[in-house]
Amino acid sequence: MEEVCAPRADPALYLTRQFLPVTEADGTRALLCADLSAENRAWLSAHAGALPVRPVSRDALVAAIKASFDASLLDEAIFCLSRRNPELSAQTVVTRGQRAVFALGAVLLAATFLFYPAGTGRAVMMALSAAYAASGLFRASLALLGSGRKPPVKPAVAALPLYSILVPLYREVAVLPDLVRALRALDYPGIR
Repeated sequence: MEEVCAPRADPALYLTRQFLPVTEADGTRALLCADLSAENRAWLSAHAGALPVRPVSRDALVAAIKASFDASLLDEAIFCLSRRNPELSAQTVVTRGQRAVFALGAVLLAATFLFYPAGTGRAVMMALSAAYAASGLFRASLALLGSGRKPPVKPAVAALPLYSILVPLYREVAVLPDLVRALRALDYPGIR
């Protein structure tokens, strides 16, 4: 049974450098490594010391990293956006202000229903009916507007924005011809 040496380490670094320090069943420490290139071995010896390297397949390494960091990776996937940019996250469904407005509306509705039950019931039914009718009209207008086929308008080439495509490659010699062919096949005015 292998145990990860540094459970608080960053799994992204392990995935990037394709290694994982482990403590083996006999208590010795080793590095599982899927990238045995000279560059990666030099980086590992500079950053991980003189631990013995055990070559493994990439799939086995990813499975070991997942087994070691499954809970933290799941937590990061679920809560990362709400921690870093809470204003962009839907983690908080209803804010405090919205809760206060809904509570105030419920209290007012209950009070009016208590004092004027028939009139409040009619007003609620009319409001719900109006909302339903507005929703139907909105959908019908979208269907009518979307049904008319208009010929596509070709924008003037000068009006289109210019884009630069940066394609960083690292040890990707095998895919370079296909990548160049795919980039040349892009259909955008003014591509050279």
